[in-house]
This record gives sequence, C-alpha cells and structure tokens, in this order.
Amino acid sequence: MVDSKDKPAVLALLTKQLYQSLDTLNNVSRYVIALSGGIDSVVLTHLLSTLPAHYSTPIIAVHINHGLDKDADRWQAHCADFCQDLNIEFITDAVLVNNAGKGLEAAARELRYAALARHLEPGDALFTAHHQQDQAETVLLNLFRGAGVDGLAGMPMQKAFQAGLHVRPLLNVSKAEIESYAEHHQLTWITDPSNRDVAFTRNYVRHSLLPNLRQRWNQADQVLSRTAQNMGQASELLKDLALLDLAFVADDQQRIKLDEFSDLSVARQRNVLRYWLGRQQLIPSSAQLDVVTDQCINAAADATPVLELGDHEIRRYRDRLYLLLRRESSPALQSYRWNLKESLELPELDLLLDPEWLLSRYSELSDDGEVEVRFRQGGEKFKADVQGLKKSLKNYFQEAGVPPWERDRLPLIYNNDELIAVWGYSLSNH
Repeated sequence: MVDSKDKPAVLALLTKQLYQSLDTLNNVSRYVIALSGGIDSVVLTHLLSTLPAHYSTPIIAVHINHGLDKDADRWQAHCADFCQDLNIEFITDAVLVNNAGKGLEAAARELRYAALARHLEPGDALFTAHHQQDQAETVLLNLFRGAGVDGLAGMPMQKAFQAGLHVRPLLNVSKAEIESYAEHHQLTWITDPSNRDVAFTRNYVRHSLLPNLRQRWNQADQVLSRTAQNMGQASELLKDLALLDLAFVADDQQRIKLDEFSDLSVARQRNVLRYWLGRQQLIPSSAQLDVVTDQCINAAADATPVLELGDHEIRRYRDRLYLLLRRESSPALQSYRWNLKESLELPELDLLLDPEWLLSRYSELSDDGEVEVRFRQGGEKFKADVQGLKKSLKNYFQEAGVPPWERDRLPLIYNNDELIAVWGYSLSNH
C-alpha cells in the first residue's frame, strides 16, 4: 500500500494516466468497461465515472458471469449496484466455460473476450484494467513459453479489437497505487478465491515467482514493464523491416517470389514469413517456420508441397509460395448455359462472370448469343492459332504457370462445342 502522505500524488497519477490514454483516442463512440468486480476494474470504472464534462462519450460497463463460483450471481449483483451508484449503464452476460483441451484459464479468457465482443459496436473502445504487475506476469509467462520479440512485448497499451479498440490505460500503474486509490475512495470490490490457487500458472507467477524476484530485485515489476516497452519498440522496427522486405519479395498477388526471397538473410526470411502469415492472423511457432522452410521453400523445384496452418494452407508452385484458405472439400461443379446479355453467377465458386470480359476479347461473339460454361474433365484441346492447330489445355496451363489446384476450378467457355476461353486467361490472339 502507498504511504498516506503520497496518496494525493497517486490519485493524480491515475487520473493523468487515464487522460493520456483518452487523449490518444479519436472518434470513439462509447467507452465499454470490462467490469469483473475485482479491485482493478472497480477502480477503472470509478475513474471513468469521474471524467469532466468535456469527455462526453457514453460509458457502459459489461460484467461477464462465468458461473464458476457459488457466489457468481452475488458478484454480478454487486457490480450492478456499483454501476447504479455511479449512474453508469450496466450489462451482464453469462458464459458456460468448457475447458476441454485448453485449461480453465485459457477457456474462460477466450469466452470472456468473445462475450465482450458481442456487446461492442463499431467505433467502441473496450477498456480493461490491466496494470503493471499484470504486464510483468505476462512477460514472464511468455518468456517461459519461449516467445520471441512480440511475446516479450507483453500487452500493448492500445490495439485494434473487433471494429474498434482495446485500451489498457492503467498498464503503467502499480498494484499498490490502485489499492491506494480504492482505499481513498472507500470502494468495495470482489475477491475471487480462485485467484489464490497456484495450480493456475498465472497465479503461480503472481504469488510465488514474482514475490521471490522482488526480494532480490525490488523494482522487478517496473523493470519487466520497461522490457515490454523496449520489446514493443523492437517489434515495430521488425514490422517496418518486414514491410520493406515483403515489397521486394512479393508479387502483385502477394505470393512470395522465392528467387528474391533467397537473397535475404535467414533472420530476415523468418521475419518476413511471420509478417506474411500474421496478416491472416496466423502466428507460427519457430518449429512451424522450420517446417515451412524445409517442406515448402527448400522442396525440389518440381515439387508441389502443401502445408496446413490453421484454416490456411501454404503451397509452393514453381518459384512462388502461396497462402490460401483451406478448402475442406471441392464443391461439385456443373455446366451452365450462359446468355451473354447478363452476368452469370457461379455460387459454388463465389464467382460472377461478366459478359463484357468475354465480348471484348472474342469478336465472333455477340451480346445476343449464348455460350456454355464447363469445367475441366481432362483431355481438352483448343485452337491455338488461325490455322486451327490444336493444343492441349494441360500444356497451356503448364506454360501459363496456372497452379495445379486452380485448374479444375477455372470456368471453361465453349462456343458451338469448341473451347474458346478460360476465364481470366486468353487462349489465342482473337
């Protein structure tokens, strides 16, 4: 606890930290507080309730009832009464925690954020009461998981969340300062007994590991928090470098050109791969990056490897690395008659065929005509020149560099039973 003579300074510090966070926000529709009822979220809610008039943004508190404790409903009622006293709108949501395969902590956290997301609207800012000790715990947890720079950066003060932001205004505030604020304002809060159970990894770090570290290094929390800030800056620099490298190694469809990629150092290769995958919310481990390198990038030149990663797959074809959404099964493809007066929708491919593309390339067609759309069966041929020389569609795909997995899903256009076009490609010099 902070010494009583220092309390005015502590109160001013918390208010200053909050205002600094708010002043970085633009066009926020509502402040949505994650209110658990514990001391940290109670203090944050009280702080937000004291905002001066020029902060006119509506404030809403959301309490997630996990139902894991016999007193969960009493805690919910306490939060409702607290918000009523502060004249803050209160919302509650109940979740059913199933920890199959994840552990109770991870499962509860995932459900909690999913529930909070349900109550966010575009432009909202979600406020959580994470503080300096939480940051220190996160850095240590990530360190022992073997995390890299991003993991050691801990929790950011602000990040995108849903269609708005997630803000942690108290991240540089100590637990003692939060306790002093609560005592000064005579606030009441909930103490969850599960927070003392050191069987949970974070609780072990909080109640066993960090206290021992503080005995040797009394500024351990602040030092770990500063490490997170340094790692956050390093992470931003690595992202800037990845952007520069990706512009060099990626083609206009954001496929990685392996010839250019090989010119980068190994460290820069792995950095740009992390960024390339991260844009699709994929966070590969070092072991997974090793597999990408060994099985895809370093595969034989004529190989077509496939590597599944989350809901995506990484494929290599010739000198390109592709990142694609994984298809569980290929839809059944049928043939269509296409009246060229209107567009043709192919729902199984989520594709719309525009007749203008075809009419502008093939002068023998007219907008009052009709063609047939089919899909590859094998053995197709087409006229490759005006003399009528026939050419295999398979050979054309190879020469044009069409990846094998795309070939069976490309619409083939027939006129009078003759293959004249592949959608998106030109077969001849018409």
